[in-house]
Amino acid sequence: MTSYLDSLTQFNVDCDSWKIYQEQLEQFLEVNKIKNDLRKSAFLSCIGQDAYKLLRDLCTPDLPKEKTFKELCLLMENHFTPKINIFRERNHFYAASQQESELIADFTARFRNLSANCSFGVNLESILIDKFVFGLKSGKIKDRICEEKPT
Repeated sequence: MTSYLDSLTQFNVDCDSWKIYQEQLEQFLEVNKIKNDLRKSAFLSCIGQDAYKLLRDLCTPDLPKEKTFKELCLLMENHFTPKINIFRERNHFYAASQQESELIADFTARFRNLSANCSFGVNLESILIDKFVFGLKSGKIKDRICEEKPT
């Protein structure tokens, strides 16, 4: 097996995002062509002692090596991912507006991120367009957008 990346950073249980770490882990496993039967071992070898101890506690009375890779990831996800209240998430989304010194690109990225847990479904793009227009600070750009016909 040829290794393309030597190692994955350890998961810091105090400050890292499990969701982000899991995405990086999946990329690490893919780029290194680690087969399904070795993913669990690679994961347990990479996460670091604190994360392994936590995972061991979450698996009790079993050991992590007795679980599947998917089961281990699900245990971590359930531990680190707070339960989402859609109404609270939507409130944050709809309350967002462009800050005085915020670039339009940064504002767009911020409210797009805020929409992630809102469960807008097929209406997402339409809602994002509305939010973009309504959330822009007043000025020439907003005035110009409001003068144009929607496309």
